[in-house]
Amino acid sequence: MRHVLRTLVKQGHPGALEMLGFVADTPIVVDQRTVEPDAVAIGSRVRIEVDLRNLDADPRSVLVDRRVDFVKANGSLRPQVFKGATLDLASGATGRVRKGVILA
Repeated sequence: MRHVLRTLVKQGHPGALEMLGFVADTPIVVDQRTVEPDAVAIGSRVRIEVDLRNLDADPRSVLVDRRVDFVKANGSLRPQVFKGATLDLASGATGRVRKGVILA
């Protein structure tokens, strides 16, 4: 099922996410985020770190993906979504996602 729904999941479709066990309106907050460096050239490495906290009274599964907007030759943006991580957060719990990515 995950494979069939992958395009809709990348688009953030609430129905597809709910079929996989993710609740669209879960009160998750970003406590801290770090992206280093601020501007990245193609072929460079970027480090992304995000702390997420579950404000819900129930434990929740959280899907974290990364979206990179590439600048096309005409100046417009082309977004690309990369798979990130899945976190299981208890009520009030905080989780950290760290990724190092080389943009190609």
